[in-house]
Amino acid sequence: MALKVIIPMIISLSLLLCGCVTTSQAKMPNYEARKSYVETHSELAVEIKQAILKGKVIEGMTKQDVLVAWGEPSKIHRYSEHKRLVDETDENTHDESWLYDQPFYSFAPRKFVRFGTDGIVNYVSVYYN
Repeated sequence: MALKVIIPMIISLSLLLCGCVTTSQAKMPNYEARKSYVETHSELAVEIKQAILKGKVIEGMTKQDVLVAWGEPSKIHRYSEHKRLVDETDENTHDESWLYDQPFYSFAPRKFVRFGTDGIVNYVSVYYN
Protein backbone atom coordinates (compact mmCIF):
# COMPACT_ATOMS: atom_id res chain seq x y z
CA MET A 1 0.00 0.00 0.00
CA ALA A 2 2.79 2.41 0.91
CA LEU A 3 4.52 1.89 -2.45
CA LYS A 4 1.32 2.89 -4.27
CA VAL A 5 1.54 6.28 -2.56
CA ILE A 6 5.30 6.78 -2.47
CA ILE A 7 6.10 5.97 -6.11
CA PRO A 8 3.62 8.49 -7.61
CA MET A 9 4.89 11.11 -5.15
CA ILE A 10 8.50 10.51 -6.21
CA ILE A 11 7.57 10.68 -9.89
CA SER A 12 5.56 13.89 -9.38
CA LEU A 13 8.36 15.51 -7.42
CA SER A 14 10.92 14.51 -10.08
CA LEU A 15 8.80 15.97 -12.86
CA LEU A 16 8.28 19.17 -10.88
CA LEU A 17 12.00 19.66 -10.25
CA CYS A 18 12.98 18.86 -13.84
CA GLY A 19 10.48 21.35 -15.18
CA CYS A 20 11.66 24.26 -13.06
CA VAL A 21 13.03 27.27 -14.90
CA THR A 22 15.18 29.65 -12.92
CA THR A 23 14.76 33.40 -13.10
CA SER A 24 18.04 33.83 -14.98
CA GLN A 25 17.15 31.13 -17.48
CA ALA A 26 13.78 32.75 -18.14
CA LYS A 27 15.47 36.09 -18.88
CA MET A 28 18.15 34.63 -21.14
CA PRO A 29 17.63 35.79 -24.74
CA ASN A 30 16.50 33.06 -27.10
CA TYR A 31 18.45 31.89 -30.13
CA GLU A 32 16.47 34.07 -32.57
CA ALA A 33 17.29 37.23 -30.58
CA ARG A 34 20.98 36.28 -30.46
CA LYS A 35 21.01 35.48 -34.18
CA SER A 36 19.37 38.81 -35.03
CA TYR A 37 21.96 40.69 -32.96
CA VAL A 38 24.87 38.89 -34.67
CA GLU A 39 23.43 39.52 -38.12
CA THR A 40 23.05 43.26 -37.47
CA HIS A 41 26.54 43.68 -35.96
CA SER A 42 28.93 42.81 -38.77
CA GLU A 43 31.83 44.43 -36.90
CA LEU A 44 31.92 41.58 -34.36
CA ALA A 45 34.83 39.15 -34.51
CA VAL A 46 33.98 35.64 -35.68
CA GLU A 47 34.77 34.13 -32.24
CA ILE A 48 32.40 36.58 -30.53
CA LYS A 49 29.63 35.90 -33.05
CA GLN A 50 29.96 32.15 -32.50
CA ALA A 51 29.95 32.54 -28.72
CA ILE A 52 26.83 34.75 -28.76
CA LEU A 53 24.99 32.28 -31.00
CA LYS A 54 25.84 29.48 -28.53
CA GLY A 55 24.76 31.59 -25.54
CA LYS A 56 28.31 31.80 -24.21
CA VAL A 57 30.43 34.69 -22.97
CA ILE A 58 34.14 35.04 -23.75
CA GLU A 59 36.86 37.59 -23.08
CA GLY A 60 36.75 40.55 -25.46
CA MET A 61 32.97 40.97 -25.46
CA THR A 62 31.24 44.25 -24.67
CA LYS A 63 28.50 44.66 -22.07
CA GLN A 64 25.91 44.65 -24.85
CA ASP A 65 27.32 41.37 -26.20
CA VAL A 66 27.01 39.81 -22.74
CA LEU A 67 23.43 41.06 -22.35
CA VAL A 68 22.52 39.44 -25.66
CA ALA A 69 24.25 36.15 -24.77
CA TRP A 70 23.15 35.78 -21.12
CA GLY A 71 20.51 38.43 -20.45
CA GLU A 72 20.32 40.73 -17.42
CA PRO A 73 22.55 39.84 -14.46
CA SER A 74 21.03 39.21 -11.04
CA LYS A 75 23.67 41.42 -9.36
CA ILE A 76 26.08 44.13 -10.49
CA HIS A 77 29.10 45.11 -8.41
CA ARG A 78 31.13 48.22 -9.20
CA TYR A 79 34.59 48.86 -7.82
CA SER A 80 36.66 51.99 -7.33
CA GLU A 81 40.18 52.45 -8.60
CA HIS A 82 41.36 50.99 -5.26
CA LYS A 83 39.19 47.86 -5.68
CA ARG A 84 36.64 48.99 -3.09
CA LEU A 85 32.99 48.22 -3.66
CA VAL A 86 31.07 51.38 -4.54
CA ASP A 87 27.42 52.26 -4.95
CA GLU A 88 25.73 50.63 -7.93
CA THR A 89 24.72 54.02 -9.33
CA ASP A 90 28.24 55.49 -9.10
CA GLU A 91 29.47 56.10 -12.65
CA ASN A 92 33.08 56.82 -11.59
CA THR A 93 34.06 53.19 -11.29
CA HIS A 94 37.14 51.28 -12.29
CA ASP A 95 35.89 47.71 -12.75
CA GLU A 96 32.48 46.09 -12.87
CA SER A 97 31.37 42.53 -12.17
CA TRP A 98 28.10 40.87 -13.14
CA LEU A 99 26.79 37.85 -11.26
CA TYR A 100 24.18 35.50 -12.65
CA ASP A 101 23.02 33.80 -9.47
CA GLN A 102 20.81 30.74 -9.35
CA PRO A 103 18.37 29.59 -6.66
CA PHE A 104 19.74 26.93 -4.31
CA TYR A 105 17.40 24.29 -5.79
CA SER A 106 18.59 24.90 -9.35
CA PHE A 107 20.99 22.66 -11.22
CA ALA A 108 21.98 25.57 -13.47
CA PRO A 109 25.49 26.97 -13.10
CA ARG A 110 26.35 30.29 -11.49
CA LYS A 111 27.98 32.71 -13.91
CA PHE A 112 30.39 35.55 -13.22
CA VAL A 113 31.72 38.18 -15.65
CA ARG A 114 34.23 40.94 -14.93
CA PHE A 115 34.67 44.02 -17.13
CA GLY A 116 37.72 46.27 -17.20
CA THR A 117 37.64 50.07 -17.28
CA ASP A 118 37.10 49.89 -21.04
CA GLY A 119 33.84 47.94 -20.55
CA ILE A 120 35.29 44.83 -22.18
CA VAL A 121 35.10 41.36 -20.58
CA ASN A 122 38.43 40.38 -19.06
CA TYR A 123 37.32 37.38 -16.97
CA VAL A 124 34.51 34.80 -17.21
CA SER A 125 33.64 32.01 -14.80
CA VAL A 126 30.86 29.42 -15.03
CA TYR A 127 30.66 27.04 -12.08
CA TYR A 128 28.30 24.79 -10.14
CA ASN A 129 27.73 25.11 -6.39
